[in-house]
Amino acid sequence: SFEWQLGGAGKTTNELTMQLTEATNGRLFAGNTKGLPSMLLHLKSFRDISKDTYQEIGLTALAGVNDLWTIKKGAGNMTIDSTRPVVGFGLDFTHLWEPADNMKYRNFMWRTEFYGVKKDILTPDTGNKDSIFAWGGYTNLQWKLDRQLESGVRIDYYEPDSQKYAGVPGFSLSPLAVVSNSPHEWQVCPYMTWQQSPWVKYRLEFNYKSGHNMGPDEKRLMLQCIWAAGPHKHDRY
Repeated sequence: SFEWQLGGAGKTTNELTMQLTEATNGRLFAGNTKGLPSMLLHLKSFRDISKDTYQEIGLTALAGVNDLWTIKKGAGNMTIDSTRPVVGFGLDFTHLWEPADNMKYRNFMWRTEFYGVKKDILTPDTGNKDSIFAWGGYTNLQWKLDRQLESGVRIDYYEPDSQKYAGVPGFSLSPLAVVSNSPHEWQVCPYMTWQQSPWVKYRLEFNYKSGHNMGPDEKRLMLQCIWAAGPHKHDRY
């Protein structure tokens, strides 16, 4: 990972991050047998609006390859060596209001992101060249109510590609592509967080997921506890 401070003008500063990662992600790089790394670029622009408010905009680009494909051939399978690219992108935005004279008791944060991925493939039924495209996004609103209590809500939306060959037995392309027409799903997650101390906090969250041609609706209630113990529990490593 490499980071460059690009400087800025006025109240705006810019930063560029480049990362090379072993590309073994099962969704994007399951066919990367040659061990070529993926490259991630992230450009961040930070701006102070006032002494109480700042905004941050980020642009993300991802690139990698796959080189080995398994194709259904009659009653068996065959493998084809063909390098095909994978590219992804993201656009994120954060707005934080936190009064300088009351920051431990009040704030408001809005964080949102839009993302997509295009994966060039050899289709599992014929071995023809094709590409699948999936995209989605989320938005998150969070309020600090007092020194120990926070509440918020997150809304997610996701839309995979629709391809008939996504249903070839043993060659699932889910969640990037599915067989059904006009697939999409969304989720809403309200939550409440109680920070008992700087080292212990509890979060109660309810998730409701629904959509079209993406399986049954889901409802889930979760209680999360984060804690630390030991002589150096105040340190973060």
